Amino acid sequence: MAETAAPLPAERGEKLPCSWRYVSVCILLPAMSGGLNSFVYSSYSLYFREMGWDLGIAGVCLGFGALGKIFFQQLQLRLGLWTAVPMAATHVILAILVTIFPDKLWAVLGQLLAIQFFDTVVTVEVICFEVFAGSEILARQAAAALLASWTVGYAGSATYGGIIYDLWGWTGMSWFDSIASSLFLLLILTMPPVRNSWSRLRAKGPAAETQRCADSAPSDDATRAQGMAVVDLHVDLDVLNWPVASEMGMPTNRAEEAPEKAEVQLEKPASSQTSPSTRSNKIPANTIMPAIMICLNGFTNHFSYHTVFMTYAIFFKEHHGWNEATWAGIAQTSGDIFAALVISLHLTRKKVDLMEARGIRWLWYASTGQPYNVSCWMVIWVFLNLAITSSLLPISVAAQVLMGTVYTYSMKANTDLNVFYSLGSSETFIALQTAARNGDAFGAFLAGLVATQLYEADPCAPFYASALVVLVTLLLFTVSFCRRLGFGQSIDAAEEARCNRLRIKRSSSWGARSMG
Repeated sequence: MAETAAPLPAERGEKLPCSWRYVSVCILLPAMSGGLNSFVYSSYSLYFREMGWDLGIAGVCLGFGALGKIFFQQLQLRLGLWTAVPMAATHVILAILVTIFPDKLWAVLGQLLAIQFFDTVVTVEVICFEVFAGSEILARQAAAALLASWTVGYAGSATYGGIIYDLWGWTGMSWFDSIASSLFLLLILTMPPVRNSWSRLRAKGPAAETQRCADSAPSDDATRAQGMAVVDLHVDLDVLNWPVASEMGMPTNRAEEAPEKAEVQLEKPASSQTSPSTRSNKIPANTIMPAIMICLNGFTNHFSYHTVFMTYAIFFKEHHGWNEATWAGIAQTSGDIFAALVISLHLTRKKVDLMEARGIRWLWYASTGQPYNVSCWMVIWVFLNLAITSSLLPISVAAQVLMGTVYTYSMKANTDLNVFYSLGSSETFIALQTAARNGDAFGAFLAGLVATQLYEADPCAPFYASALVVLVTLLLFTVSFCRRLGFGQSIDAAEEARCNRLRIKRSSSWGARSMG
């Protein structure tokens, strides 16, 4: 088994400074971003029932909002961070409209669309990367802090959103949205990377800005991007979907680069002389099947999670007589927070040589290691989707709480697989992670289309449908990886044996890190 490299001297001593830059970028921005894009889920279904509006319309609106989010994220990454300002300003305007017309369906739908369309998580991630790109070690620490703040923000929003609705109704929700989105806009305007992006646009024009992002050579920054890709695998969720430093026009610091590189790879990494046409972020042909399976898991994970996220408030009110949005929100929050706390404990899986293990011990480590740990999370998803339909309130609440935990861990398992199959290539990792994000968005889109429609037919129908989708994906995922890797070996050993059998050269530019 590979050994983990000892930390470099700089890594042991360098720490993030407790400054306004750290607080604003790593705490305030991600916490506000996560909260603004999630707080309405605790009460929007209750408000639609109160107003006598068709709940299915809200589901379709949120579904298309999740799909449109892909477009706005790509637009922002192509044109620059300055686009975050008009996006945030549009959110503010639509939120203010709801304070004026709280009883108008078109105004509320506009607010729901703004919350999904203008999801700012990518903005926050890129700002963090640019601000701390001068040091790889600081960038890693900033990534961990950002993820923790974002998780607390989006998970906690279910609770405070329910409290606001119970106390002040949808008028209170719209006022909160207006004030919070305005503060977020002001905070975005203070960020140097956003101002620098606007300055570059004015100096060169939008075409030059787009060309600068497209033509920046990633090879000089491969080490930094790899460092960001393996930002302590116990905390690397959405934070890892970042462009490499050269794409953001930032200088890189390679003084802390490990002197040794491991010799192992699917495709030869692009050199600094590689032409732009060959530096496209494409998934290697040998990795297409794992990429598809990872996308399927992301699709299923988000379909199940958004199914419960879109219906839990109205479900507990009408199915269990839980009339307060606050308690349903607390239950929804607790599962995500619990997962974040456990992940932050830095628990590591014991390294076991499966060739020497026997019996139950062998079966346990073989079935819970990559990639079959994803199958285990899918099995749990099936049972939780069935358990939440129980007529016993404690069982139903426990299932809801654990759903947030399983969702978070399944996202982490996906990112870990993308890190493994990237083989140290930042371009491959970005391509894999982008494909996974598209699968996530499509799962949320489909949940928006069908979850509320099925709920109107039967309160338990969305969860039965979700269980069926997960079960089908579980079979496809497990059978596909069994055909590719077999069962009973570590993923690294199985992929190595497969490449030797097919005479495929497998190499990577990883440093001396454990990939298992």
